[in-house]
Amino acid sequence: MSIARAAPETARRTCIRCVMDTSDPDIKFDQNGVCNHCHDYDGRSKMLVFDGETGRAKLAEIASRIK
Repeated sequence: MSIARAAPETARRTCIRCVMDTSDPDIKFDQNGVCNHCHDYDGRSKMLVFDGETGRAKLAEIASRIK
């Protein structure tokens, strides 16, 4: 009689920048331990987040439309 053994679980990993871990089946990590979600955010924020005078002008425009 042989005893069935469960396959060993992969070690749980957590991104070094955020709290996301391998409970997300789609997460991937780079060689530095940063996840794909952080890299996606970095790429999107360059196009969607504005700071300095440009950010203030865009915020004023949105506030004007809301008023």
